Amino acid sequence: MAQIVHFGENGESAADDFTMANRGSPQFLVSIRDANEAAIVQTAGVDWIDLKEPRSGALGRAQLAVAQAVAEQLVQHAQRSAALGELHDLPEGITAEFAKLFPYLKVGLSQSVSCGK
Repeated sequence: MAQIVHFGENGESAADDFTMANRGSPQFLVSIRDANEAAIVQTAGVDWIDLKEPRSGALGRAQLAVAQAVAEQLVQHAQRSAALGELHDLPEGITAEFAKLFPYLKVGLSQSVSCGK
C-alpha cells in the first residue's frame, strides 16, 4: 500500500493510504509548465493540475518563480501538485518552499533506495 502525503497552507502534512478501495471515480490530470497554461486548463474544468518542467526529465522541477506564479494563479484550485525532481538531487530547503505553494509534491526515488546487497 502506498501513501500520499499532502501539505496544508502552512506546510503541515498529512498522509492518506492510497488503495484501490479509496480511489473514488477517475479524475482528469493535466501537466502544465507555467501560469499561462495553468489559466487555460483551470478554465477548462480540469480536476488535477500538475506543474512540471519536462525539459528537466519526467519529474522535472520548475523554477521557484514559475511555481510561485502558478500557485498564485491556482490559489482556489485545491487539487494542484508539483514535481520536484529526484530526491537525491533536491537542493536544501526547496521542498519547504514548494510545500508552501502546492498541497501535493512528487519526487523520484531513483538512486535513493538500496535493495539487498
